[in-house]
Amino acid sequence: MKKLLSFLLIFLSTFFFSQEYRFDNQCEILEKQIKGIYPNLPPRKNLFFYNSQDSNFIAYNFRPNEILLFDYKLNSLKNFEIKNNDQIMVFNLIRENNFRNFKDEILIKKISIDKLGDDLYMIKTFSREKSKNPNLEIKIKLKKSDNPLIRIHFMDLTENIHDLIYDELLKQLPNKNYQIENIYLDYHNGVIFEEMISNCKPINLKFDLNFSEKK
Repeated sequence: MKKLLSFLLIFLSTFFFSQEYRFDNQCEILEKQIKGIYPNLPPRKNLFFYNSQDSNFIAYNFRPNEILLFDYKLNSLKNFEIKNNDQIMVFNLIRENNFRNFKDEILIKKISIDKLGDDLYMIKTFSREKSKNPNLEIKIKLKKSDNPLIRIHFMDLTENIHDLIYDELLKQLPNKNYQIENIYLDYHNGVIFEEMISNCKPINLKFDLNFSEKK
């Protein structure tokens, strides 16, 4: 991934449409399964890239030689395969979807948030207004930041569900200038994950995406 920070990303074709994404920060996400159907699943380290001045897009390196790019202004999820071609790193567009069209995996009618300590919150979601049994629990540890909270994609659930949770969490915070430090995530289906965010550092990265019109 170090090469990713030093090469311009280019798509070569006959008729071009261009989109440019600039990133000034990157962080690592260490994902550990606490409980699940694969008991020996090893921890996984991922990267994400963001622009501290523009929250309309974010990119992830979840798998080797693959990038996921969320464009929240266009509601677009682009999946790219990375290939090295001499001195240029080429990204091939595998697929593109409108993520607002994805069906929500769980029904959420109510969200409760309790403050457990300094910048530590417990979030519970419920499928019915009067339900006492949550269908999702998230313990989230924050820390103060100079920039507004980055809405990272931390669950195997839709962006619609992420938005519901982030919107409610932000209502509980004195301001928006926070950064996620740790997440303990219980899906209430036998799967529990912990995600730790660290090694954040400034970068200077540009995705210059040129691609041809689909026929």
